[in-house]
Formats: sequence, C-alpha cells, structure tokens
Amino acid sequence: MNISGITSQNINSVGTDTSSTQNSQQADKTLFSSILENNLSTELTVKNGDTLWAIAKKYGTSISDLAKSNNIANPDLIYVNQRINISGSSTEATATQKAQTAYGTTTSLTTGSAGSVQGTSDSTQNSSESSQTSNLSDSEKLAQDYIVQHESGGDYNARNGKYIGKYQLDSSYLNGDYSAANQEKVAEEYVTQRYGSWTKAMEHWKENNWY
Repeated sequence: MNISGITSQNINSVGTDTSSTQNSQQADKTLFSSILENNLSTELTVKNGDTLWAIAKKYGTSISDLAKSNNIANPDLIYVNQRINISGSSTEATATQKAQTAYGTTTSLTTGSAGSVQGTSDSTQNSSESSQTSNLSDSEKLAQDYIVQHESGGDYNARNGKYIGKYQLDSSYLNGDYSAANQEKVAEEYVTQRYGSWTKAMEHWKENNWY
C-alpha cells in the first residue's frame, strides 16, 4: 500500500514514519557503544543553565565523581564554556543502561502499540508515588516531610522563579515534565546523588535553609 509516496513498511503501529529515526538512533547507539568499549574520553562544554547534577544524571555518573575528576572544588559552581571530562566517571553497566534509555532501545517505547505510548493515568502516577515513598524508613520519611513542608507545604504546583513543585526542584532537572510522579522520581535521584539520604539533606537544609 502506498499513500502519498510513504509505504506501509515505514509506518509503525501509531502511524509515524520511523525509518529515519530508527536509523539515527542505531547510529548513535553504535557510536556510544564504541566509546564505552574503547574507553575513549568524553568531554563536554558547559552551556547556560547546565548544572553538575544534571550532567551527572545524563551521563550515568555522580556529582562527586565529576567534581573529583575535574578538580571542581564547589559542585554548585560551574561556568559557561567550562570543559567537563566525563571519561572514567561512570561504570560501563550504568552508562550502557543510560545509553539504552537515551537511544530508545526498549521495544515497548519504540515499536509498541498506541496504548503503550500514551500518557500515564492519574491512578498509575499515584501508585508510583506511593511505592517510592513507602520504601523509605521512618527517619527518612520524617526528613523528607520536613523538607517538603519547608519548601512548598506539599504543593506539587508551587512555583518560585525557576524552582518547581513539591520539592522546589530546578526546572532544568525536570526536563519539562512537572507531573507529580516525575517530581517524586527526580527528587529521590537528586537527594540520593547529592546527599546520600533524606536525613543528610535535612541536616544541610537546617544549616543553610536550602538543600
């Protein structure tokens, strides 16, 4: 079947021409795998709005590893046009997982049916949030609640300049997804990478009025 020059072979189950996108993804994946296998250096230039936390998350490493490998004394302070070396900052397994996510190698996301790529329902989001918070110990939950009450009072829609939601996260961390589920997920990742626990994050908040 041919419609306006587009063959059915190039149309997936949600009616999108994916041949060029899949080829591009495969090329990027191959290049990324080559970097991992040959232990090549990965270096980037800091752009306006970048943070060390966001860079660490993108490349599957930690703030402390990046700071150490780049001799950064203050992880909260990086500069536009500063060169950040990523090589040696993450394990191959973690980087491979990040690459798979970034380049769409999960079948359900790239070739699934229309239902598999639809937005998450409210009930699923609530279930996800409940699962994330239920894994915390009593002391961790108390520390998390302390920060939430002092940052936003528990309001997912709270705004303060570039700081968004229940945890008052930098908008760049959320990548445009301000849903409750993503706020919970990113807050947990941020606290784990930066402080190691909600208890330590709370201690920092008490000393500095921010975390």
